[in-house]
Amino acid sequence: MPYGLYMCLDYVTSESCGECITEALRDILKLCPTVFQLHMLFVFLALPWDLAYADPPYYNCSYSGNYIVPSPFQNNLNNILHSLSSNASISKFYNTSTGNGTDRVYFLYMCLDYVTNESCHDCITTASHDMLKLCPKPTEAVVWEEICLLRYSNKSFFGILDVTGNMLLDNEKFNSQPEEFKSIMNVTLNTLAYRAAFNLSANMYATGEAAVQDKTLYALVQCTRDLYLRIYYYSVGARLLSRSCFLRYELYFFYGGTSNPSQLGVIINNELQMMAFKCSYWSSYHYRYGKKEILEQGTVQIISDTSLLDFHHQHFLRRYESKSQEFPHFNLASIQVATNNFCDLNKLGQGGFGPVYK
Repeated sequence: MPYGLYMCLDYVTSESCGECITEALRDILKLCPTVFQLHMLFVFLALPWDLAYADPPYYNCSYSGNYIVPSPFQNNLNNILHSLSSNASISKFYNTSTGNGTDRVYFLYMCLDYVTNESCHDCITTASHDMLKLCPKPTEAVVWEEICLLRYSNKSFFGILDVTGNMLLDNEKFNSQPEEFKSIMNVTLNTLAYRAAFNLSANMYATGEAAVQDKTLYALVQCTRDLYLRIYYYSVGARLLSRSCFLRYELYFFYGGTSNPSQLGVIINNELQMMAFKCSYWSSYHYRYGKKEILEQGTVQIISDTSLLDFHHQHFLRRYESKSQEFPHFNLASIQVATNNFCDLNKLGQGGFGPVYK
């Protein structure tokens, strides 16, 4: 069993450390070309790359297809990336497409709403360089930086449901009272999700604070469409990076500036992936059929967690009743979705007018 050790100077970034260690391993192989060193190289080769991307940028390269270099597709992509300098200085959200046929490139970027235009410009510039370096040839890729995301594809994705490749960054510290934390998180994120989804004038962006135990919880939701999420409640902080949204909560204030990314590790959570799919379905439905229809459907779906029934009754139904003296009503399709087609598992009891479902 070979043993090894490496060290990077404390002031360098994780990415620089990873690149340095990788280069050093290549030099070992070149200068000491023995079987022993070759075996050691393969043992340690994966470690620097894990280290290098413990901090942003995070990325997802789709290798279902690669574009040829040079090619019209590459030229179209480069033209879009070169034009970002002016666009990112004006707007924090931008999507476009250029080219024809299979060489057409669809492109989108989004900056978090609290950052300045200058910071947005710098982030998008960095992301475009990182994208070409990390994903040099695939026909589809997405890169998340600390305060922005950048995405391109050879297929149109504007307004199309896509929850593949979501990334959850979970704080390594865990909460000692997860049930209490979960309850407060439910209310906070549901409120922000509703505000972000239905307040177009706020750029699909919402932030909020909540008292949790002896601390203050800070949360942020920003979408390119709409989103409703249930997060990993046992962690004291987390981020969800999606192709169409950004969600984050911490026990410290972060949406007035850049936070320290070294406090986060990467954990993929299956429950979050499933909830993201449900949320994105809601978003897609809203995008296709308009706000009024999805407001009714979304209200029913969100209150599927019985711990939130009182909150959602006050938050949604009171607003509905204030506009009409009639009883609120929902279409049959929405009720079937909310009750899982009247499944007995969702049945709360039997009333004078029939069964009652959650």
